[in-house]
Amino acid sequence: MADRGFARASLFEMLLHEGIDCVVRFDNNTTLWVNGKACRTGDIALGRKSLRWLGSVRYHAKRKVPLQVLVCESEGSRWNLATSLDRAGKPRQVYFSRMQIEEMFRDLKQHLHIQKMPYATLARKATWLLLCALAYTYLYWVGVLAKAAGLSERYHYWKTESVFWLGLQLVRHHDPWLATLTRGLLKPAPIPYHFSG
Repeated sequence: MADRGFARASLFEMLLHEGIDCVVRFDNNTTLWVNGKACRTGDIALGRKSLRWLGSVRYHAKRKVPLQVLVCESEGSRWNLATSLDRAGKPRQVYFSRMQIEEMFRDLKQHLHIQKMPYATLARKATWLLLCALAYTYLYWVGVLAKAAGLSERYHYWKTESVFWLGLQLVRHHDPWLATLTRGLLKPAPIPYHFSG
């Protein structure tokens, strides 16, 4: 799994040769060969579902590496995903999980300041990490429930909607919904989380 900076034909050739599955995002200016015709990826229309599975194509204007391509909209931006996987839904889920991991590291650094942990002893470092993990988990799931309850618009975030950030805003603003959402976390029932990618 990799981002646009790694989308090179030589990398795909090596991965295919070694039999290593991959999902790599690439930019709109990349040339694909679809049904024997060269086209710019950004010119490919997505359709009503904001998703287009191109299946077997050739990647790169000259090297023509055989790959599967999924073009979709997710998290407010267009994703062009080159993959060795042969099902349309799998690359999207894999790449979406990568985005969630990146969001988690961003949130841990920006909002929980994990990099400023007091590390005089190993015990202090372990305690700080545990506290950050507990706080992150609580705020994340409060945010999931808040999103399901339609509270996202109340605390709109400028670029991407992070459920962690939404949970954090509910706590910071002493939102009256906080107690209800927290009780929802304590119920032994499935939490209404849907894949948004």
